[in-house]
Amino acid sequence: MNYLYSKLILLFFFFCYSIVFAQTTVSGTIKDGATNQTLAGVNIIVKGKVIGTVTDINGQYNLKVNQSPPFTLVFSFIGF
Repeated sequence: MNYLYSKLILLFFFFCYSIVFAQTTVSGTIKDGATNQTLAGVNIIVKGKVIGTVTDINGQYNLKVNQSPPFTLVFSFIGF
């Protein structure tokens, strides 16, 4: 019976660990408001962190954050 309890406790801690260290994924497409064209090379960072990404040629990005929401994303672009 102790063997069963130790397995259940181990399983419980495994689920707690996976919940605590879960990642949040944010993705989307960046478009120019005036022309509706996608923007490549836009920088996206999490405010106050050193994690970020850049949009691809189609204006799409995918960012994995080791923080649960809410958090602030900062977008920057040097263009025309």
